Amino acid sequence: MGAGIASAFFTILLTAGTLLPIAAAPATDSSEPIGFIDVPAAKASVSGTVRLQGWSIDRNATEGTGVDAVTIYLDGGPGLGTLLGSAAYGLSRPDVGTYFGDPNFNDSGWTFTWNPGTLSPGSHTLYAAMHSSATGATKIVMQIISGPPIPDVHVAPPQAPSAYTTPASAVNVFDSEGLIAALQATAPQDIVLASGSYDNAGPFQNSNGHRIYSATLGGAVLHAGIVMGANWGPGHGLVQGVTFDLTDPAKTFGGGIVYTWGAGTVGTSVLDSTFYGHKLIPAGIVVRQPEGAVVQRVKLRDFTDYGVLVDANVRGLTLTKPVLLEDLDVANVNRPPGQPSYGTAEQCVWLGNTGVLRRALIRSCPTGLNAITADAGSIHEDLDIDDAGVGVEIEHFTTGSIFQRMRIGPNVTAGVNCEWDYGTGTPGSVDNIIQDSVIQSRVAGVNMDDGTIRTTVRRVKFIGQSWAAIGNYRGVNNAYYDLDYSGIAAGAVPVSLDHYPN
Repeated sequence: MGAGIASAFFTILLTAGTLLPIAAAPATDSSEPIGFIDVPAAKASVSGTVRLQGWSIDRNATEGTGVDAVTIYLDGGPGLGTLLGSAAYGLSRPDVGTYFGDPNFNDSGWTFTWNPGTLSPGSHTLYAAMHSSATGATKIVMQIISGPPIPDVHVAPPQAPSAYTTPASAVNVFDSEGLIAALQATAPQDIVLASGSYDNAGPFQNSNGHRIYSATLGGAVLHAGIVMGANWGPGHGLVQGVTFDLTDPAKTFGGGIVYTWGAGTVGTSVLDSTFYGHKLIPAGIVVRQPEGAVVQRVKLRDFTDYGVLVDANVRGLTLTKPVLLEDLDVANVNRPPGQPSYGTAEQCVWLGNTGVLRRALIRSCPTGLNAITADAGSIHEDLDIDDAGVGVEIEHFTTGSIFQRMRIGPNVTAGVNCEWDYGTGTPGSVDNIIQDSVIQSRVAGVNMDDGTIRTTVRRVKFIGQSWAAIGNYRGVNNAYYDLDYSGIAAGAVPVSLDHYPN
């Protein structure tokens, strides 16, 4: 249902064969027709040949029923939906005449035969437009029905850190002093760390594109972070197979255990590594140089601000080679009680540049994924998110991106939230697509706040929402279709045009 429809039309969802009590109907102008779709019943599944039935009257009529035409539409009223045809009107409905105490309404029934054909999966809405012969007014009643079920969504799990082969010609390092010395070489080289502990008073410095491997997966344990930053150099530095276990923020740079910055660190990769922050370290991986950055098969636990943050913090930045984030396992990112971040931190994954985020298991963060800054033309897919206030936050300047194959909930308050534009007129969520997902959240499924423009929600199954599957507050040309609302809570609505409840 489009943004301009719900304010003009009302919805009636009752069981087939019952008559609408006037006291239960929404307040309507008595000069307009009133009616009801009896069959199919609310949320009924339809297939094959379907016979629609209902009734319509105008209580202002001095003779007859006061209605001369009922026209049926699908997924939108006149001018918006698909015209199905005109119903046969004037059928016997003595129950209507009896209820209203007027025999003129005894022939107020209508019927329409419809073959849905290849009706797309998910929920659809039938509209009956009733035209008054007495006043010329047209009123619409609606009924939500179910097409074929939305196919099950398979969310691919992330791959754990995996074994790899170290280069045969690498420099072999056995202690912290050896690592510091190897990193001082001006020409990039392969460095293999023997199993054991490595520490330093501050973060290790890798400014020359060195490629660092643990000799065995997870065997080299660093108790200090690594800065991969330079304004010059070949870039393409690497960390693979290392375990980072830190408790002292002074041994990080900018709060990140692995931190990249500068033109000399393009193409940095972090692979097959594990990060522990013990709720004392702000972030696991911070990528401030996103050009060609790769993060794959990583596990991150117990940080205060971010698991993985990728953001050059430059609005409108275009990358020659987008970021690649694959196989992330991120959990327990939050600050101690009494130290709230108000949405600026406590986020498992923060993506602020164009990239691909694929296969992520996200748990126990106030925000699971935050798409922001210059997240344009990105793909976010195969996301399993739970135990969060917001599963996915689509922030300002996120444009033309896809969010798909997501399983969100059930311990999530809002599945996807498109943040409002703060009244500035700057873009919020624009031209984004949310599709092929299951969202099981407590209050809202997808909330599109003020400033959300041309954002599409399709082929999504909603479960358990207490307020609405979709909120569309002051949205501009947003679209939502082929959706399954059958699992929302009693009293919730498929679509609300109201503001998200406080």
